[in-house]
Amino acid sequence: MSKICNENCFNCPYPDCINDDYIVGEYAESVRIDTEIRLDYDTEYRKRKLKMSNYDNTEKGKARMIKYRQSEKGKAVQFKANHSQRGIERRKRYENSEKGKETRRKYQNSEAGKAARRRYEQSEHRKKYQHERYLRKKWKRRHRNV
Repeated sequence: MSKICNENCFNCPYPDCINDDYIVGEYAESVRIDTEIRLDYDTEYRKRKLKMSNYDNTEKGKARMIKYRQSEKGKAVQFKANHSQRGIERRKRYENSEKGKETRRKYQNSEAGKAARRRYEQSEHRKKYQHERYLRKKWKRRHRNV
């Protein structure tokens, strides 16, 4: 701190401040002002967030979210989130959990699950995969005895 400075910034005789350090009490005042600004912002942010969540729980808000999810933009965002590294890890955690396994069992026993299974069994993809699997097993049996 410079002894030349009179610490009265409003009546400073110099065109540019010669004191680059904090003046006594200035740091505490700066922290207090920053905290007030942050609290005001956080309060406003919380109010907006609460208002939006209340809106999202109304019929109009729910319809808006459904419309967004069915739009191309919503589908792109969802695809990106689900196919990111975090999305893949999240899906694996869910599928390996008890809840995920139970959900899969329920789906497979439901009418929709049974219909999907029938469609898969009649598909060309399954036939091709089944033939490739047959050839791999045949090759392994043939080369195991060698």
